[in-house]
Amino acid sequence: MRKLVAFVILVCLTVYTAIIYNSAALMLLAGAEFFLLLFLFVILLIQTLRLEISVPAATLFFARGEARELAVTANNRCMFPVRRLAIKFTCHNRTTGEKQRKWLKQALEPGVNRIFLPEWGFGSGFWQLNLKKVRVYDLWRFWSLPGKKAGSLDFVLLPVLYETRILGGISESEITFESEEYHPHKSGSDSSYTREIREYRPGDSLRNIHWKLSAKKEELLVKEYGLPLGCGMLLGLSCPRLTEEILEIVYSLLWGFLQISCNVLLVWKGAKGEHLQMMMLQEEDVYLGMESLMRQRVMEWDSGERPAQPARQLWLEEGPILKLDGRLAADFSEKTPEEVLTDMELIL
Repeated sequence: MRKLVAFVILVCLTVYTAIIYNSAALMLLAGAEFFLLLFLFVILLIQTLRLEISVPAATLFFARGEARELAVTANNRCMFPVRRLAIKFTCHNRTTGEKQRKWLKQALEPGVNRIFLPEWGFGSGFWQLNLKKVRVYDLWRFWSLPGKKAGSLDFVLLPVLYETRILGGISESEITFESEEYHPHKSGSDSSYTREIREYRPGDSLRNIHWKLSAKKEELLVKEYGLPLGCGMLLGLSCPRLTEEILEIVYSLLWGFLQISCNVLLVWKGAKGEHLQMMMLQEEDVYLGMESLMRQRVMEWDSGERPAQPARQLWLEEGPILKLDGRLAADFSEKTPEEVLTDMELIL
């Protein structure tokens, strides 16, 4: 704006001098200066109308320390470059409630441009970046016009992962919480799910023979039924809010259970009082579980409303402290999660 004011003053001085000295050349120069302003404004208007900004539609996942490539796409469908594009983001961490405001400024060439967001020091959580303002500047930065807004960019920044030593496992004889998933390699006795059909082997029960298919193939074929995936361990959260420290503990514990092939049920209470849970069976479930948790505001559980199954339960409570079946397993109130988790041996 200051450049525009200075240029307008220059045009006025040129006109004033041309009138005083009755100079046709200076009057011609003043006209050229005026039409230059008009030309720059028209070009800027065309650039603004032909500029499209888009953001990724899917939620992105990033681990701490991983090189992030958060970017918006700006399609400059005009033949002239944009000297300067300014975008204002409002950054909201829906997990911890943290809010920031950021400006990003960049020049654009004709065609498709990728605008990468810098490392802004985001903490762990589910982040939502809203494009609140877009301003386009002309070649000499005399004028600026508001551009079209492009919605929001969502991404999950996972907590720091610490090595956690979890010893033992859940015995097969223990009553487990059953899921709707079936083991991909082992067979069981659930006749509602046929895992595979194979050739008959001595010792197979006659009840498992697939008689229709055997008659068609003219050989004995046996049905192998599915084995429901059980979950012998519950990891529950009972805390008034999610912090960076609590997210690190939960994330590290989930990976610790996964390393010993122990399925775990992650349970927490939402802000509306609903009981939310996610079964952790494989790596993808850990990421989805953390996203679901980070999207929520958590609450503390009353002792009488906590789920009874699975029988083995590990609760992360206010402090924060960790209790295994009601007994204190770890205290994080005086040490960092890294110190406690790396020194702890959680024996199931």
